[in-house]
Amino acid sequence: MRKNFARFIFVILLLLFFPTATYAHENVSIKGALSTLEVTVEVIGSGRTYHITTYISNTGEEQVIVTLICMPGGGFVIKNQNEEEVYHAPKYVYWIVWDLTLNPGQTKEIYNETWTGLDDDWKKLPCGDYLVRGVVFTDKEDIFSEPVTIHLEKVKNMHISEFLSHFPLLLRFLASFNFI
Repeated sequence: MRKNFARFIFVILLLLFFPTATYAHENVSIKGALSTLEVTVEVIGSGRTYHITTYISNTGEEQVIVTLICMPGGGFVIKNQNEEEVYHAPKYVYWIVWDLTLNPGQTKEIYNETWTGLDDDWKKLPCGDYLVRGVVFTDKEDIFSEPVTIHLEKVKNMHISEFLSHFPLLLRFLASFNFI
């Protein structure tokens, strides 16, 4: 009984201090020109594994303070060729209002993740072309990057040594027992 009561109190406190609903932000604004903000997405990889990073840059000549409405302040969206969203990241956010200050010419990383070709339901997507767009969540509007095209390919069968090469510590451990 005590354990259940403690869990109940914990959940109530969690909901009080980390609410999951959005806030009204009438008092917050972007200080500086919104038009000087640029969101870019960097995609590195091939086959079925891509490392995707979202950046925000101040391309203007004055300092910009952006109010972001969650932590992390952005992510990315992946759409198929029919413009249907198949994956978005991050999966979970904390609804925390915070300011990000960008000096002229400054770029900050907002979010990064390694994507393995799965959709939002964790099912393997078919081979083909997909569009990736970075997004930054501000209190006024979401700012998107230009789309980047990626191509998912069928994964070839790996030899065990190639698979183990992705895990250098495991490889070293197995080598210490003369297994490989």
